[in-house]
Amino acid sequence: EEEEEEEEEEERADNGEPRLQREALVVAVTCELALGKESKYYRYLATMPRVEKFSDCLLSWTEAQKERLRGTDCWTRFKSYADEESKEVPSLTQLHFEEVARPFFEAIANGKGKVPKTLREAIGQLLKNEKRNKEREVNVEMMMSSEDDDDDRGNVNNNNNNNTSKKRKMMKNNNMNKNSEDDSEDEEDISSSKPASNASEASHSHSLARLYRDAVNIVASYSFTLGEDETETQALVPFWDMLNHAHPALASVKLSHDASTNRLNMIAVRDIRKGDEIFNTYGELSDGELLRRYGFLPTSSRNPHNSVTISFKELFAACDKVYGFENPRFVRKKVFELTNEGTTSRFKVHPNGRPSRKLIAIADAIFSVEEDDTDDEEEEEEAFELEKKDTRANEITEALNLVAIRALTPGKRYPTARREAFKSIQTLLDHESRAKPSQVNFRENRVDRRRVTMALRVRLSELKTFSMLRKWLRMGRMKKWLL
Repeated sequence: EEEEEEEEEEERADNGEPRLQREALVVAVTCELALGKESKYYRYLATMPRVEKFSDCLLSWTEAQKERLRGTDCWTRFKSYADEESKEVPSLTQLHFEEVARPFFEAIANGKGKVPKTLREAIGQLLKNEKRNKEREVNVEMMMSSEDDDDDRGNVNNNNNNNTSKKRKMMKNNNMNKNSEDDSEDEEDISSSKPASNASEASHSHSLARLYRDAVNIVASYSFTLGEDETETQALVPFWDMLNHAHPALASVKLSHDASTNRLNMIAVRDIRKGDEIFNTYGELSDGELLRRYGFLPTSSRNPHNSVTISFKELFAACDKVYGFENPRFVRKKVFELTNEGTTSRFKVHPNGRPSRKLIAIADAIFSVEEDDTDDEEEEEEAFELEKKDTRANEITEALNLVAIRALTPGKRYPTARREAFKSIQTLLDHESRAKPSQVNFRENRVDRRRVTMALRVRLSELKTFSMLRKWLRMGRMKKWLL
């Protein structure tokens, strides 16, 4: 009963919403960043990390670095447009920017709405910069296309060779200019964590997309949900955002917002000695969720909330392999109708290996579809309760075991097995401790090594949970939990 209550409480926990409030806050922060020093929040925003500096937000990871997360819940949710992008700030970036933020900024630049003149001019300049960059890219692509046409026609005379040579030089120069401009932007962004000193500098030295990404990083990492229901809002709260995360049982304070008095409360929940660090808690989140939402991992590798999820696709494939459905498409459609789940649904496995009640219920529904076609439902139900419960428990156990085996097999769900991931982490840590900080390669690759280590830690925690799932299944507890 305690485990059931715990699971129900987890289902009610923060799921990444409220979406609209976070979207609005991202747009508002982007406007303040565009104003630079003219923003009244400049000094506060100057303390916030940017995507290109002092941040491990997934928005700043290269594709090669994110590839290390392949197969993990963190990677899947970050990449999933259909599911998580409708709710989570770090994942919704591109869609929200194109469909919401950009039209809003274009409306401001075109004179709509009551906004300060400095903001309208700053946004207008940012949009012009963006347009100019796109035109430059188009010109380079046209030159490349023209060169390809010349090669296809087989013109090999000297004049054409000279023309092609000139085109290559022009294209090279354009690309060098483009790269130098981009590099100068990167250097400026990386050399200082502060926003531009004024609106004019911000609009000329930054792109709108970059400022928007910085705003997403700030809101994802530092904002708070205040109030409940009708009074719920999303806000940045100075000082509150200085508190680091700890497991809920180890948190020092409880933060709350009283909408009736418009008061923010920070209440100590334990004795705090002078000099002790004060910890907040971001919730009962796995390492993967902490990385995806907030861009960090706990210093301790022992997170009691390192669960993992199984997708409907993985579960259904395993059930089909066990049962051998005559019409898998019909069964899948029927399950969707009965459970209101879909292809993007994912179901939790707890850190101790126990499948969530929902996971067991969905597996039960999948196996039950073809049996529901009998005429006498009472007889079928009685047969299930009295004669087939053991059989059903064995079927679900076998299916989940297949899912776990696949996850633990290198090259299937994850690139490597658990042992290889652990060895890779140890190798990186040993190299970190032995290398001299003065070495150029050591300094240049520090960020990459840190992110590779973080990705391996997330992968290792999930592989461990799948190992625990197999142990739990071998203990024969499925019949007890079968609904």
